[in-house]
Amino acid sequence: MIRIVIHIIAISLLLAGLLMLTPHAAARTWQTGFLIYGKVSLPNGQPASRVVVKINGTTGLDRQVQTDDQGNYQFPSMPNGRYTLQAISQTDSSVSSSSVEADTSRTFNGNRIQVHLYIRAASSNSKETRKPGVLSVAEAAQRVPKDARKSYEHGLKLKEERKLEQALASFDHAIGIYPEYFQAHAARGDVNISGGKIDPAFQDFDRALKFNPEYVTALRGAGFCKLQQQQLNEAARYFVRALDVDPLGHLDRHRDFLAGERGLHRFDGDF
Repeated sequence: MIRIVIHIIAISLLLAGLLMLTPHAAARTWQTGFLIYGKVSLPNGQPASRVVVKINGTTGLDRQVQTDDQGNYQFPSMPNGRYTLQAISQTDSSVSSSSVEADTSRTFNGNRIQVHLYIRAASSNSKETRKPGVLSVAEAAQRVPKDARKSYEHGLKLKEERKLEQALASFDHAIGIYPEYFQAHAARGDVNISGGKIDPAFQDFDRALKFNPEYVTALRGAGFCKLQQQQLNEAARYFVRALDVDPLGHLDRHRDFLAGERGLHRFDGDF
């Protein structure tokens, strides 16, 4: 009789343990995968509502969602891997964002990855051949070592091939040889933007501007970073500086932003 009672108690405890374990197991199952989310913004900083955000994985996984009224989007339960995201207008395919990479192996926020996208119209002059700009004083005074230039040019090639980590390593090597190489700092900033690393990207552009305050690529990149960080006044400052240095070369890229933010023209102080 005692053995029967003990046996019943043991079974009861086992069942109770299974019942207690089930919610945790379900929670683990629910937490499987990654949440990739963010916001899509228009050139004037306003949310881009009802645009399509596409995500493509290196394994062939393709999905798309539509942003809400605040420009927010999310892709839940994404498998581990590397993805490319892009926002595209439903009414005009020429209005889109740059492609941004998201790598789940590089997240420091658990299973959540935030990627902000900036949508803009393609420049009507993007395919035109422009005359080379005038060589700046900073560029004319450069004495870039051969090895540094070689690493920089190799990094540009890797960047075009979307081999971002290798491109970063090449730019790091170039900067290590020649720390004043502002073109390499700015190129590294572009790669960091492609990887969704806005804060490190701004630091790269800021370093480039310390060596050449009129380097348009860095001014444009810094403005883009500030726009992503919702610091619209600072973004406008950088864009205006880029226009001052190169009025024709960057007018198309920033006209919409400046026109949409009329209140941002009341600046305090000088650039």
